[in-house]
Amino acid sequence: MVPSHYENSSDYYGTIASVTTKTRSRRPAADECVPSAEALARAFRFLGKRWNAIVLGRLSAGPAGFRELARAIDGISDSVLSDRLADLAAAFVVRCHRVLRVL
Repeated sequence: MVPSHYENSSDYYGTIASVTTKTRSRRPAADECVPSAEALARAFRFLGKRWNAIVLGRLSAGPAGFRELARAIDGISDSVLSDRLADLAAAFVVRCHRVLRVL
């Protein structure tokens, strides 16, 4: 399907071909790949650690308190949840703050 802002299909496909040609004409230097590889490795370290992906998935819906997270994530202990939140906060993936409540 050709987007409406192209006059005809040859303009559209010509643009696609030129973009493809430009991206394939130069291989990235090794030093350009290193930051990307490091960022990807960092992401896999966090997501590969048990429970992190589930905690992040739950927090993607919005902020949640500790008890709310503990209830929403079936099977996670309080100590593990606390450790995971501390790890994610130390890596600046999530931000934690304490809420003081009057009893």
